[in-house]
Amino acid sequence: MPTQPTTKYRKLPVEVEAITFEELVDYGLQNCGKNIVNGMPWSFDYKGHRITHENDNCYLIPTLEGTMRFDRGDFLITGVENEIYPCKPDIFKKTYELLPTTNNLEGWGRLEDKVQHLLESFESFDVLFYKTKIIQFISSIRKHDMVELIKISELQLSPLMRKQLIKEYYENN
Repeated sequence: MPTQPTTKYRKLPVEVEAITFEELVDYGLQNCGKNIVNGMPWSFDYKGHRITHENDNCYLIPTLEGTMRFDRGDFLITGVENEIYPCKPDIFKKTYELLPTTNNLEGWGRLEDKVQHLLESFESFDVLFYKTKIIQFISSIRKHDMVELIKISELQLSPLMRKQLIKEYYENN
């Protein structure tokens, strides 16, 4: 039997927004006016899409593939073209990770995990040099230092410019 040619692809790293069922309910309560039944928003617009109440554990979400269920425990993702779609929690956890920001730094675990995540976000430059340098100082890194590094990672700069900023930061601190 002849083998069929295959070509492998890697999913591009894109940033998406996601909210939980409870966050969508809170949003609906704040934005649906008086259209509330049994404490649940009945129908409302979210990012330009009409959300409708199916029952107290499900909303109906208009997606590019048609109407889909958004159940308690799921995540509602806003994609790169402002499309929305529900995602089951097990798939979400395998596909997405929380991006480091100065706002969510407190919720992260060990400092080493924060540094590792930050390093992984700088794929295109000499990670080994910076990883070694960071590990050398890991026990003395203060929260302020981590916040400064994350601020650098959030800037919309070329990888070369980010590399230079981090290098200057370590040389000056």
